[in-house]
Amino acid sequence: MAEDVSPEQVDLLKRQLEWERIARRQAEDIAERGILRLYERQQLDRLLRALGFTQAKADSQVRWAVLNVVTLLRRHSAAHDALAAGMVQGKSVAECVAIIESALSSVTDI
Repeated sequence: MAEDVSPEQVDLLKRQLEWERIARRQAEDIAERGILRLYERQQLDRLLRALGFTQAKADSQVRWAVLNVVTLLRRHSAAHDALAAGMVQGKSVAECVAIIESALSSVTDI
């Protein structure tokens, strides 16, 4: 199966994972500060409106998502840090998956 994946696809996945890591770090920072900057909130509001969310539902989803991200990052910070280190070292996608699996292998309540 790995032979079917082009180097360009691997690079794209690595970039996407890096952006996700950055986004999660930013979400954690926002959650810990307890605020969303006005511009960020307006962007998020436009996106959720486009998806058909009411304001109340959007507010609820944002609170849940931020709390969930912070909880997951804190709970699995070792796995997250190991993955980030592997990506910085240029590990392959398969190696990054192995890093995650290894870091979470002893976790029983996933």
